Amino acid sequence: PYIATQRPRSAMCVPALHRARLVGVLYLENRQVEGVFTAERVRILQSLSAQAAIALENARLRRELEVENSFLRRDLIANVSHDLRTPLVSIRGYLEVLAAKGATLEHAQRRSYIDIAVRQAEHLGVLIDELFELAKLDFKGLELQREAFQLGELASDVLQKFRLIADGKPIALRLEAMSGLPAVRADLSLIERVLDN
Repeated sequence: PYIATQRPRSAMCVPALHRARLVGVLYLENRQVEGVFTAERVRILQSLSAQAAIALENARLRRELEVENSFLRRDLIANVSHDLRTPLVSIRGYLEVLAAKGATLEHAQRRSYIDIAVRQAEHLGVLIDELFELAKLDFKGLELQREAFQLGELASDVLQKFRLIADGKPIALRLEAMSGLPAVRADLSLIERVLDN
């Protein structure tokens, strides 16, 4: 707190408001001359006070975002660890069975185990690629490859990729897209990833 040792000749206290909320106070005093706070100077001080309020609010929001990002990063690391562990455990399990009993397994069963391990390895590769893409986005190193395409056609292609999986389960996939929609201009591979997810 400021303690004045001598009474100022002229003092002014201007509230720093952001959306009608007090975020600070601009306090000025002059011990030399009286009447220095003219109407014009008061308007300038009020403008400075409004700018200071915006700067203070921005700093507060930045701190909140940094805290939130820290929580989100921890959650992401936990989720990624889990997502990477699942295919790794599967690959390891099938490879251990093949190493221990490969010679005694029937050809079809051995082939099935190898196919599963390969699919899981491919899935692991996709997860790692997504992590690299995320890292690029985080460091703003990703350049978008914008191109014009029909969103409905892309959605239809994505749906086809999952149709076989859905057919083996009690899941019905259906696409409802209006005809004649204009093309969108975006990064096709990233939009496809969004739809895949």
